Amino acid sequence: MSNNADYAVKAFEYTISYYLLKPITLISFNIAVRKVLKHHNLIYPKNGEGEFVLLKSNLKKVKVVLRDIKWVKAIGDYVKIVTDKQNFVVQFTMKRFEKMLPDDKFLRIHKSYIVNLRNVDQFNGRHVEINGNSLPLSRSKKELLENKLMFS
Repeated sequence: MSNNADYAVKAFEYTISYYLLKPITLISFNIAVRKVLKHHNLIYPKNGEGEFVLLKSNLKKVKVVLRDIKWVKAIGDYVKIVTDKQNFVVQFTMKRFEKMLPDDKFLRIHKSYIVNLRNVDQFNGRHVEINGNSLPLSRSKKELLENKLMFS
């Protein structure tokens, strides 16, 4: 008969990020989620600057604070991340990068654009304006954008 320690050893052989024992507490669950996110270079937890992602751009790891992102533009298998300070081009598909972003703060408004909802200045049926820049808005996303802006 196996015990929990045997399961833990087996799990570590598979290079797991964390091991949860029942009963699962909220604290241990949150620790596990943070470790998985960190391991996969996804979103890091809040610190003094806020949530951020570490991305590889120009052969360097760069820290991009989520609240600094104005919008993201798809360029084939790359995305261009536009921030207040500078722009980054990283090798990610739009779909993969979209999954990294919190959906309560970001919205994919077009097949080629994701916007930070807090930076949207105005929009109409065809365009979203951020800091004087006009980005295309899919007709199917207009109502969702309106709802997210009202409740964010």
